[in-house]
Amino acid sequence: MDELGINFQPSEREKQVLEALSLGYNRNEIANQLRISKHTVDTHRKNLLRKLSARNVAHLVRKSVHYNWLDCKIKTF
Repeated sequence: MDELGINFQPSEREKQVLEALSLGYNRNEIANQLRISKHTVDTHRKNLLRKLSARNVAHLVRKSVHYNWLDCKIKTF
């Protein structure tokens, strides 16, 4: 557990999915952009929700900014 009380850090791919989710992209768009399956996008999203104990994507984005997993200044995917 780190100093913020988080047990796990996101993988690089999870960070990419998180950034795309924060910009409002849907799973089809994320899958196409990252060249992964929609199922893989869903798996990354579920893992992120679990890692931060978030209830939904909006809660995930809020907590991700709080824990510096996501830079709120990101403009594009």
